[in-house]
Amino acid sequence: MKKERQRAIIWGIVLILLGIASLLRSLGHSWLSMERLWPLLLIIGGIYWLWEGFSAPIQTGNIWLGTTSVLCGGLFAYITLGPGTWADLSELWPAFPLFAGLGWVVAWLTKTTDFSNLIAGILGLGVGGIGFAYTKGFLSLPYAQRLLSWWPLLLIFLGLGLILEFLLQHN
Repeated sequence: MKKERQRAIIWGIVLILLGIASLLRSLGHSWLSMERLWPLLLIIGGIYWLWEGFSAPIQTGNIWLGTTSVLCGGLFAYITLGPGTWADLSELWPAFPLFAGLGWVVAWLTKTTDFSNLIAGILGLGVGGIGFAYTKGFLSLPYAQRLLSWWPLLLIFLGLGLILEFLLQHN
């Protein structure tokens, strides 16, 4: 019952804030458009999922979703509210697998027996790092294409992580 009350209050506050922003927009405050503010919904939603994830019992899926949503929302807010432009995503796209990797690492840190989260986190960080190396010119196209042919290793490592997690939790 307490959790339902808290959810109702949180979503009520979100709706009130959306209503205030929409009202101000309709009264002529053009900077308060959903075209600019929508990343804040990702951030608010991410904070909500983090809060849910850290509630007892720990829910690593919600922690991953919350962390990743807050980080992605921050990048989109940089574009819609800050100095960034949509064209910047041609160089910033590796941030998305990097953010997912960070989310998995945070989820693993809350439950260190979930090795699949750790392995997925390391893989996400690696994909993001290689992506940034490519977009920043540290990795040539032929070399990047050669690395890309090894993508099935991601599946192998994720499978090993799941098996390891199962074996350690059942012993």
